[in-house]
Parts: sequence; structure tokens; C-alpha cells
Amino acid sequence: MLVSMKKILSFFILLFTTIHCSVAQQTIQSPDKMLEIKVNGLQPLQFSAWLNGAVMVENITADMEFNDVSVIPSGKAAFKKTSVSTSITVAPSFKHKLVRDEYNLLTIQYNASVAAEIRVYNDGFAYRFVTKKTGEAEVNEKFDIRFPADYKMYASLLKGFESSYEESYKLMPLSQLPKDQVSYMPVLFDKEKGNKIFLSDANINDYPHLFVQKGAGNMLT
Repeated sequence: MLVSMKKILSFFILLFTTIHCSVAQQTIQSPDKMLEIKVNGLQPLQFSAWLNGAVMVENITADMEFNDVSVIPSGKAAFKKTSVSTSITVAPSFKHKLVRDEYNLLTIQYNASVAAEIRVYNDGFAYRFVTKKTGEAEVNEKFDIRFPADYKMYASLLKGFESSYEESYKLMPLSQLPKDQVSYMPVLFDKEKGNKIFLSDANINDYPHLFVQKGAGNMLT
């Protein structure tokens, strides 16, 4: 897909603490310290998710390519940890006009033009790539997620990438997801021990969202 690259604007945030470091293996916790993300920031970006000391997501591998070349340079990266706490005005407002936005942020700065960000909230986490590159490029995003067990999942199955997004969700073990079909986001996983994992993309603008399909073992790709 050919897209125009532009700088992603930063959110307005209130900074409480900032820590700089350069070790490739990093951990970052949620504000309540119950959720922990273990990160390997070098190419490709990899991380796992742990809740109260138990692994929830065994590994996520993420990368982005411009014109078939990874935007993540090999060899080194600089890391910065920041605690964020602020309020966001919701427009239009529904139940609440103000929403508390509180998370810990790990910024992985690969060079002057490319970075990755991982946000860890009390009830979830998110990541994104940020670039200052300009011009046009063919963009390919890589995403693999592997779970420690054969979780049950709710998926909307398609034979292709065209849909009106009205497909019914079907409940099945991850291992029974047909290899010749894909599911669009969001996807819900049931760990069957009081925990569920909701997987989605967000803030999509002029960019196709992700589809997932069965990979090797307990993996979606």
C-alpha cells in the first residue's frame, strides 16, 4: 500500500518522572504494578505480557517496513521511561466528560526519525511506531502474537480481506482457527481463569487495519 508518511503528533501529557537507559532488555509496569511488559527493543521489536506474575501473552513480534526495508535499524536503541497522568476531555461526552489517562510509557528511540512507544495501563497495554520520515512509501506492518496455551477465541471469519464487517463472531479454540481464513479486529481471547484478552487496533486513519490468521502453534500472525 502506498501512503504518505507524516510525523505523528504527540499527546498533551503531564510528565511526572523520566528515566533514560540503553539496555536492550527492558521491563515496564502498569501504575498499579500488576501488569508487566518485558521488552526486547532491538530488531525486531518483541515483548511479552505478565499479569500478577503469570504470563498472559508469551510473545509479540512487531515491525514495520517502508519499501520492503524495516524501519528499525539493527544494533542499538535508546530507552526512556515516563509516567503519565492527565485528564482527557471526551467530545461528544457520554457517561463522563473527563476521562483519566494514566499509564507508564516506554519510548524506544532507534534514531532521529524512528521510534516505538509502549504504553502500559492498569487494564491493558498498547504499542505504536512513530516516524518523522517524509515522502511516499509502500508500508507493510508485521505482527505476530503467541499465547502460552490454546486459548478460546471469538473471531469473525473471512475468506479474503473484503468485508462489510457484519460477520458473526464464532467461539473456538485458537488451534481450530481455519488456516485458509482470516479474522478482522477486534478479537477476544478467553483464558478461562477469570481473565480475558481483547486485541484490537486503534486510531486508524487513512490506513488499513490488521487482519489475523492462524500461525504455528498458539500463534496468530
